[in-house]
Amino acid sequence: MIVGSEAYATHADWLAQRPQDYQPATRERLLPSADRPAREYVEAQRTRRRLGRELRAAVGDVDVLVLPTTRLRATPIGAETVEVDGRQVPVRPELLALTLPFNLTGWPAVSVPGEVADGGLPAGVQIVGVRLEERGVLRVAGAVTG
Repeated sequence: MIVGSEAYATHADWLAQRPQDYQPATRERLLPSADRPAREYVEAQRTRRRLGRELRAAVGDVDVLVLPTTRLRATPIGAETVEVDGRQVPVRPELLALTLPFNLTGWPAVSVPGEVADGGLPAGVQIVGVRLEERGVLRVAGAVTG
């Protein structure tokens, strides 16, 4: 809601004047926000602030989180779905699901390559600063990739 509304607001004039200059997938992601009521955007911002407070309370006095970056290993370029445990899952939501909470909170985060014992496609490790600023997050990331 927030990203879509802000992206549409940024591109509205050009999208109206030069729609052919946008890739079809980009137009398809921008256009649903064209007629969204401002009330929905304001409610989403309020929810964002509430979730930020709840997430901070949930992690207590933790300084940093070390988590997977995504639920998936790297995916082939352009793949819209991949097979996981015998079922097809959509790539885009799976790639964003574990980073979205920190995009919402504004907590600094970085993804670094993780060790993959089986030699398959790479996996990412996300370092999130709960009480650390960017410099601290980067120091932790350096220690993880050491």
